[in-house]
Amino acid sequence: MKIELTSPNSSLESIFSEPSQLITLDANLLIPPDRSLFGVRALPFKFFHEVWLEPVFTAFPRLPEEVISSSQPQELPYTFLQMLFDS
Repeated sequence: MKIELTSPNSSLESIFSEPSQLITLDANLLIPPDRSLFGVRALPFKFFHEVWLEPVFTAFPRLPEEVISSSQPQELPYTFLQMLFDS
């Protein structure tokens, strides 16, 4: 993967400048990366929660509410998100 670092990411700048806008969220954003097939140890969930999920939900406090209210069926996302906050 090639990462371009010479100019700011306009999409991220837009989200940070106007966090109340509607954004599309991929479920993979909520799943800890697992590179164990490549010999890299998986991140402990507690670490992933502290360094990724908490900051995302702090920056976008309505995100869990939006995920729950727009999902069908509601039981699965609610259970997953509830597990995150209960852990």
